[in-house]
Amino acid sequence: MIPRQRQFAPTHTKTRQLRVIGALLFLVIIFAIPTVRSVTRRSVSAVGITIARSTHAIGGLFVTIGTTVRSKYSLANENDALKAQVSELNARLAQSDQTARENVNLKSAMGRNESAHFILATVIEKPPHSLYDTLVIDGGSSVGFSVGQIVYANGETPIGSIEQVLPSTAIVKLYSAPGEETEARLMPSNIDVTLTGKGGGNFYTTIPHDVTVSDGATVMTKETNASTIAVFQKVVSDARDSFQTILLGAPLNIYELNFVEVRQ
Repeated sequence: MIPRQRQFAPTHTKTRQLRVIGALLFLVIIFAIPTVRSVTRRSVSAVGITIARSTHAIGGLFVTIGTTVRSKYSLANENDALKAQVSELNARLAQSDQTARENVNLKSAMGRNESAHFILATVIEKPPHSLYDTLVIDGGSSVGFSVGQIVYANGETPIGSIEQVLPSTAIVKLYSAPGEETEARLMPSNIDVTLTGKGGGNFYTTIPHDVTVSDGATVMTKETNASTIAVFQKVVSDARDSFQTILLGAPLNIYELNFVEVRQ
């Protein structure tokens, strides 16, 4: 008979295989643990670096926003300061310009070569604060002013005449007052015209339709030393009418008058 111990050979072989597999797994685990640790450390480190970089970027963004806001605020303050300086300089320039104009006007007024005498007067009120194209000037009967005296601006331009005299002031009615009529002469046509005031330093007159009027035409006083009362602006005409209307304006701005001269 064949012995029965050989029936246990497969079991013994399987046990050896399990032992070998176990040994291999142990070796794999031993060698794999440092790698796993290294990979884990690298992964954690990478995540930490990413978070740190993101945090730094966000912090930098807030710093940039804060800097931008502060910069805009500073620029706004600087802009306001510059605007205030510009306004102050403009005010000083306007005052200087006004002083220069007054100086020129005074020199012109005091430098007349005519034989007539003039009294300098300050304009107290002028359009639009005064009524109906009038001026209120200082120095009434106390300095010898009388109704009808001609009043000049810039030493050479007649602008109206004294209408009312008070003890220390006088009222001047301007030639440009609405409805005020002044006999004058249109140049260079040399035609006598009636200049009618329209208010605000504006005039009109009518002349025959066949008279040509162009830029540069003026209306002068009828006297030896003629002075300009008004300057040409434009023509309003209709071919069916025998007359044409000429619109004119004062040769100076009546709203800027500060001094006038009263002819004695």
